[in-house]
Amino acid sequence: MSYAGSIMGVTGSGPHDALRLAHGLTGKNDQTPSVLAKLATSGKYTDKTTGTSAKFFTEVGAKIGLTVNQYTASASNIQLVLGNCASWPCSSRPEASPHRTRTGPW
Repeated sequence: MSYAGSIMGVTGSGPHDALRLAHGLTGKNDQTPSVLAKLATSGKYTDKTTGTSAKFFTEVGAKIGLTVNQYTASASNIQLVLGNCASWPCSSRPEASPHRTRTGPW
């Protein structure tokens, strides 16, 4: 499937991460990677540089049952999030898609 200027296997980690979190945290299985990729594309949450924008998670996440918070990277925020046992997709640049989760590959 084409996604964000490439294929899902290359640039589609955002929809996959959102799906994995939604399934694991809500127990719902009514979404698929292709459905979330279509939502990201139609909502203009993608581009060829970052893949999936952070806004995809805050805006579409709520629609699929997730509560999404953004934090400024800092030691205290990392301790706060991990201390609350939250799942934590993260990115290394401001508008990049989250590439890893606490339960996923590092």
